[in-house]
Amino acid sequence: MNTYQRIESFYREFKTGNLDQYKQIIVINEDGTCLNCNNLFAKNQVGALSGDSILFIVSGYGTKVDISAYVGKDAPNLILDPENEFGKLNLQKGCSIIELENNKVKQITHIGTKNAGMKMHWNSIQYQ
Repeated sequence: MNTYQRIESFYREFKTGNLDQYKQIIVINEDGTCLNCNNLFAKNQVGALSGDSILFIVSGYGTKVDISAYVGKDAPNLILDPENEFGKLNLQKGCSIIELENNKVKQITHIGTKNAGMKMHWNSIQYQ
């Protein structure tokens, strides 16, 4: 099973419809080495929840990262994953943006820090 198919299988456990309606997946979780980055990312992305081409997967209970802006929302493009089942796919460690194109994963952009100065950087992994 390729990366897209694994994501699609996860998606179908929570939603009906097709994953191909989305161009991006915003993954917010409590994993990775920079919880400050995760908190900032979660806070900055909440405005995009109203978009219909972005799927949000919010994993965890919110004990390390503030996900309160997502909890209780009844948005068709939001999956709340408290048990972090998405993390079991081993696609990323930490928050990320997954770009989809033509039923394939085009790119996964990991959110993190490059140094102790907390400068944000984007570490992209290309998929063929």
